[in-house]
Amino acid sequence: MPDFYMPWAPIMNANTHALPQFAFYLSGVLHASDIIRNHLERGPVVSDRYVSSVLAYHSAVHELDIPQVTELLAPFRPYLPAPDRTFYLRCTNRTLHTRMAGKKDYNQDDHDMITVPGRLERLRANFDKAAADDPTAVIIDTDDRTPGELADTITGHLTELST
Repeated sequence: MPDFYMPWAPIMNANTHALPQFAFYLSGVLHASDIIRNHLERGPVVSDRYVSSVLAYHSAVHELDIPQVTELLAPFRPYLPAPDRTFYLRCTNRTLHTRMAGKKDYNQDDHDMITVPGRLERLRANFDKAAADDPTAVIIDTDDRTPGELADTITGHLTELST
């Protein structure tokens, strides 16, 4: 989601129901799609969080099945540039808790992901389902890897793609 959407996210999450929240996050994906398309004219694009994140998070937060949320997205799919690769980064709960403890921009969504009963499990299951259904999926376990090592791994996959 484009950066200027982020200050509005907590307000939307706190004051709207599931469908208006989805519309808000969908607008971010649609706007990100415009940005991606414009940048693709100049070369490859790497985007942090895109369609699968909106589907997985919205479904987990509102305890909806992914197919319900996917159906809402369906009319907009032709507008969304399809990625060549989608990287799904995984880690153990222990690693996640360690990373969250040191996160400088820890927010309400992060807190709720860890503390709302069942949310993290739903989120993990949703991302597993998204990755299983995604022909562009590359799953990377991030435990015991530095950010630099992860960047090198992703760069390696993207280099293979371009050759």
